[in-house]
Amino acid sequence: MDCQSTPRLGFQLSVCFTIAAAVLTCAGAQTNIAKPVAPPVATIKTEFVEDAKLSNAEVDQLVALASQSGINDVVKVETFHYRPGSHREISVSSKERVDGRSISYDIIYVERIGWDSFEPEPNSKRVGPFWTRHPKRTVLSREFEIGKERIRLTIDEGVDVAIVDQAIPLIAAKKVRFENDTLFAPRTFSDLKIGDARRIVKKLAGDGYELWFGDGGGEILNFRVENGKVIVTSIAHYNV
Repeated sequence: MDCQSTPRLGFQLSVCFTIAAAVLTCAGAQTNIAKPVAPPVATIKTEFVEDAKLSNAEVDQLVALASQSGINDVVKVETFHYRPGSHREISVSSKERVDGRSISYDIIYVERIGWDSFEPEPNSKRVGPFWTRHPKRTVLSREFEIGKERIRLTIDEGVDVAIVDQAIPLIAAKKVRFENDTLFAPRTFSDLKIGDARRIVKKLAGDGYELWFGDGGGEILNFRVENGKVIVTSIAHYNV
């Protein structure tokens, strides 16, 4: 439109200014829409053994595989060896959830094609060379304050938290009874440090428990709880 060619100049100029303002407003709105905000990049902790290092692209694939398994808040990717032996495996862990003294997180264990002789199973979840045949599992830990020490125990499936809360303070205070004193259990037991306790496991047979000490090797305290008392049945040593 030629605004200066009409006799009603004032009216036409007013219309032109209004149209121009509207065009500028629309242009500004379109400019804002055309600039999407990139989502924040999550920080993932990685720990790799020397012969099982992963690239950033591979870590992204593991995050995608974890999402298929129901873990959408990955915070750690780790490679490790199963001992004894040299089998390489991967774990992908979620963010921890805290409920009082209990801490839990989800985890999946992943295989990689080409590392070992294992091949993907028909119903396994896969992303790139990575696959998992197991669903996610939840790891539960429990914190204890023993004197000036704060310890954190992993509690395996099948272990009653109430039993753990009852037994750990008694073991820490050395208030236990020995089922068989001839096995030198009292002498070995006196050397155990509760700060070295790492996990508690339900025995496969019977009503007893195993309290594991140390990282990568140490003692296993076998015990049961009867009428509020801890009875030590044996102490074994393990190496990983």
